[in-house]
Amino acid sequence: QPRHDDNDDDNNNKTFATTGNLPDPWFRAVSLPHLRCHPQFRPLPPRITTPLQRLDEVSHYRQESWQWDALHQGRCTTSQAAGALGFLNPIVASVLGIPNSWRKGGIGSYQRLSKPAL
Repeated sequence: QPRHDDNDDDNNNKTFATTGNLPDPWFRAVSLPHLRCHPQFRPLPPRITTPLQRLDEVSHYRQESWQWDALHQGRCTTSQAAGALGFLNPIVASVLGIPNSWRKGGIGSYQRLSKPAL
């Protein structure tokens, strides 16, 4: 699947499929360099390498960090709630009209919630 990038002038002359079985996460996505130019963009501070001084500093961890994963294991966050409540079960999801790509059941939520929280 070709990647869409605001900095790639070749994409202006290409036609991309707008439907299909494979999602395209870059379709109409704003590139990070372009997003950073916005006047209201506030970047996270540099990666945290020192121990936290206050509890509210956990919000400074980036989502791709191991610390973010460790803080979320064993906790029911909004990303896990639908699976934990059974809404992603294929039969229930079909009644609720949830897209096929989300109908995976609650095994991921179960696995995450069954780990001990920090």
